[in-house]
Amino acid sequence: MTRTVDGSPLPAAGSGSRLVIEGVAYTYRGNGAPVEALRPIDLVFEPGEFICCIGPSGCGKTTLLQLLAGFLHPTSGRIMVDGRVVTSPGAERGVVFQQPALYPWLNVADNVTFGPRMRGAGRREAKELAEQYLRLVGLHDFGHRAPYELSGGMQQRAAIARVLANEPQIMLMDEPFGALDALTRENLQEELLSIWRATRRTVFFITHNAEEAVYLGTRVLVMSTRPGSVLADRQVRFGLQAAGDPRAVRASRAFIEVREELMDLVYRPDLETKWAEPSPGGDDADPALPANL
Repeated sequence: MTRTVDGSPLPAAGSGSRLVIEGVAYTYRGNGAPVEALRPIDLVFEPGEFICCIGPSGCGKTTLLQLLAGFLHPTSGRIMVDGRVVTSPGAERGVVFQQPALYPWLNVADNVTFGPRMRGAGRREAKELAEQYLRLVGLHDFGHRAPYELSGGMQQRAAIARVLANEPQIMLMDEPFGALDALTRENLQEELLSIWRATRRTVFFITHNAEEAVYLGTRVLVMSTRPGSVLADRQVRFGLQAAGDPRAVRASRAFIEVREELMDLVYRPDLETKWAEPSPGGDDADPALPANL
């Protein structure tokens, strides 16, 4: 059984898909010399996991996401979703970009219904999906508004609703809160956790923020400098407890210690740290973590 860093079991798997990465490497080839972006990577994302990925700028995080999305093809290795090899983008994988990228000529509701309509959904079905997911992200009163009438945080929530309306099994999120102010970012973190708890989709979330990674994820991947490889792969569970008092969780000694160890590994990977090597079987209980976290 997969367990968290304090040895307790994670909740039962959700309704997302299982994603397998087997020996995936990628090299950019253009007019100049080839650039090796990723060394061979082997990972498995189980259904319903919330995987956060952090690492130095240029380490290959976004390249990995684009490979998972099917925008790029691996130089070597393969990616499988529920046993099917990924060769192109697919409806089972939804992408939330760094910028909302809403269609400015459509209102918010029509942005959300665009995907279902392109997949053949009828007008009524698409409208019901839009209402469902706009309500989930707290924008049910703004469906008739143009994107430019929304704040940056509201636009990103609309972008999340647009992805959810396609009902993907996997959500790929590329620093979706990176351009937002601190208060809006924290609010959207809470909303995203609520959405994840409600849908239990598999999530792969890229961030440069160590606190965000530890807080949101059920699992954190730490990547090395280019060419990127996985330095550490650890289960965490703070976000699972955040529904009670998020600020108390962030201020806890256990949370701060894990966050600082993670930051050390990102910025000083030469340091000895318990994050540096995955432990077998998930039996790496941490006595610093209290039982209620």
